[in-house]
Amino acid sequence: MSLYMVISAHMLPFASAAAASPALSSGAGPVRVLYINSYHPGYEWSDGIQAGVQEVLDSAGYETELTVEYLDALRFDHTQLQASQVRLISAKYQNYQPDIILTSDNYAFDFMKEYREVFFPGVPLIFSGYNNFSMDVLGKMQDVTGVNEEIDYAAAIQMALSVHPDTRALAFLFSTRDVSSRRNYETAKPVLRELRNDYEVVELLDMGQAEIAERLALMPSDSLLFMAGQTADQAVGRHYSRIEHGERVVSVSPFPMYSFWPFYLQSGAVGGRLITGEEQGRVMALMALKVLGGEDPDDIPVMMTSPTQDIFNYPQLKRFQISSDRLPPGAVIQDMPETLWVKYRLWLIAGLIFLAVQSMLILMLYRNIRARKKAIAALFHERSQLESRVSERTEALQKANLRLKKISMEDGLTGLANRRYLDQALGREVVRRDRHAAELSLMLIDIDYFKQFNDIYGHLEGDACLQEVALALQETCVRDSDIVARFGGEEFVIVMPNTGYSGGQRVAGKVMQQVASLDIYHSGSDISERLTVSVGMVTVPADISLTQHAIIELADEQLYLAKGTGRNRICACLAGGNQVTA
Repeated sequence: MSLYMVISAHMLPFASAAAASPALSSGAGPVRVLYINSYHPGYEWSDGIQAGVQEVLDSAGYETELTVEYLDALRFDHTQLQASQVRLISAKYQNYQPDIILTSDNYAFDFMKEYREVFFPGVPLIFSGYNNFSMDVLGKMQDVTGVNEEIDYAAAIQMALSVHPDTRALAFLFSTRDVSSRRNYETAKPVLRELRNDYEVVELLDMGQAEIAERLALMPSDSLLFMAGQTADQAVGRHYSRIEHGERVVSVSPFPMYSFWPFYLQSGAVGGRLITGEEQGRVMALMALKVLGGEDPDDIPVMMTSPTQDIFNYPQLKRFQISSDRLPPGAVIQDMPETLWVKYRLWLIAGLIFLAVQSMLILMLYRNIRARKKAIAALFHERSQLESRVSERTEALQKANLRLKKISMEDGLTGLANRRYLDQALGREVVRRDRHAAELSLMLIDIDYFKQFNDIYGHLEGDACLQEVALALQETCVRDSDIVARFGGEEFVIVMPNTGYSGGQRVAGKVMQQVASLDIYHSGSDISERLTVSVGMVTVPADISLTQHAIIELADEQLYLAKGTGRNRICACLAGGNQVTA
């Protein structure tokens, strides 16, 4: 019986309490559940936690509204993303408060520990997957409980040794690049000291693939490898995933590799006594239901014993010739092929009966009739296959055309319209303006001292700066008819149809305010410690006709004037009139 089933049995009285809870009453609308996920969609561990949560919430019989926020701390440096994530959550949840918050793994918990009272004061918090939890982690936090994730190294290693009783040496891969990994390593140290009494123990601490291969090559053939961390290797522009780290180790290991989490099974681990995300999610959701039913989170003790399951990888069992008879009772074997008879026995029996009847019928038919039927059947099948292939290729071609059209009209870095789209759209607006005798305003925006910004902070930060400015410009222009485009480099264009001089001035002022609100530090600027822009704007009155090239040239002259008179300002003019500096 799983730990989830045991807890569920003890929670049967919850139904009556939940029915009386304001949070779960039918008249209060759906229960708002906010799940802060440390990682990204598609990551097996946290996807498993979410699946366990969803399973329990669905079975509770109440209408719930589950919202998920991904911190993506595994693939990217979460410290660099934190400021953007804080701004995003502030904007999204300013007028939307959840009834309860769920977190998975350390990054999400630490994020909520720092910002819960800022964004969600008084909202109960249930955590899961926190590595090697201790009560001092909570500090002064209240209304918090959850599920500990702590490896029982001794039990897991003894299970592996029971499968390989002739083992003489043990290798352990650990890393210390993040808090969770360091805690796992510190927890394992006493167990490693005990193992040294009976085995040769090798620690592979913060090593890359090449060094790991060299150390493993020196170990005896009857050795086992345990993966409890990541390699020191780094991918270009991102972190390797856990699965990729595991694949790098498996590819150089001559010994069976065991681990403590299920995602390494995808890397090629033989198996292990694994802590599963599904079980963590179920237990966390059950605790959440108790809180929503009216129970104080501080009265629900943190579950310190992490549920585990013995799971093995069939292809690796076969590779290392490990018989299933050696596995512990109740072990689960993944990817084990079924025999043809077990998998298709009903179909095989039906097929044999059909063949017997068919044989009897064939004996009663003339040979030419049988041949004709076979030819018709083959022709029909070929025609069906051909139609299917034509349909598939037509659909693929249509999708490819749509992708190409989007790529050709969109700037790859900022997501804004590109120069090609701008030229076409502005040309249409000029024709429409001339036809209807309408006003049109256009502004050119240039980031001040952007070359110095790139030189100081690097091109990656420069790209991020361009993306934030682009987003700010999009937020400034709220009309569907307005066009926001990247003009090239650090320059942007805003086209405002049916907009007069005063309206254009107001939008230009909002642009300056939006960029200033980004609060991007720029030590290389000669005019401000924060990022600024210069704006050149031109308004074409209804009674003047200009080409799109002439309009852009007038705006460029105003931009040149704004930059020449000190930057961080707006210079604007009426076509055929005077210019004004703001």
